[in-house]
Formats: sequence, structure tokens, C-alpha cells
Amino acid sequence: MFYISPALKKISRFAVIGVMNTAVDFGVLNLELFLFPAHLNLAVLFNTISFSIAVTNSYFWNKYWTFEGKGEAHASEFFEFLVVSVIALGINDAVLYALTSTVKIATIKPTLLINGAKLVGTLVSMTWNFLGYRFIFRIND
Repeated sequence: MFYISPALKKISRFAVIGVMNTAVDFGVLNLELFLFPAHLNLAVLFNTISFSIAVTNSYFWNKYWTFEGKGEAHASEFFEFLVVSVIALGINDAVLYALTSTVKIATIKPTLLINGAKLVGTLVSMTWNFLGYRFIFRIND
């Protein structure tokens, strides 16, 4: 057997949950884009909805598995998680808005542009999420 440091274990678990929640996030976003054809002016609204669904799923997985929180969830704990997540949503929405409102390449379909901007926003907000969940949302204390 080999030793895995606690920090590496948390980062690895966070990455697994991140992949799962990213799949939920992109899945819901693309379902919205399919049901309501891609309009750049609705991209931030669609992103907010898909992000909110994924982050709710993220709460429980990160609390009990990534950071091995003990006990039941409390309202104050969820509020701290929500604050970190709302900031992450703001980062994600801002990047998505900035890219979809400034990139104007006629050959790129709106759905592809929205997904590309979403990917960049996800990568930017990912670092904030880990640091925020670990040091602000102190679920393992």
C-alpha cells in the first residue's frame, strides 16, 4: 500500500466531485440551450440555473466525502457554503458574459460560443471554489 497525504486526498476527491458537478452543470446548460435555442442574451440566465443545480449537488458531496464533514448539515454551515458558491457563480457568470458579449466570430455557433465561455468560466472559478470551500466554509472543523 502507498501513502496519500491528506491534502492530496482532499484535492483528488474535490477533483472527482468537480468533474461530476461540471457534467451536471454542462448537461443542464445544454438541455436549456436545446429546449430554448441558443440566444446569447439568455446565456447568463441559463448559466445561473445550471450552476445552481450543480452547486446544490456539490454541497453534499463536498461536505461528506471531500472534506469528510461530520454530523448533519446546519443552516449556518449551508449559508457559508452558499456565500462561497454565490461568489463562484458571479465569477462564472462574469466570464461567460464577458466572452459571449465580446467574441464575435461569425463562424462560431452561439451554442459553441456559450459552451466555450462556460468552460473558461468554470476553470477560473474552480480555484476560488476549492480555496473558499476549504478555508471559508470550514466543514471539517
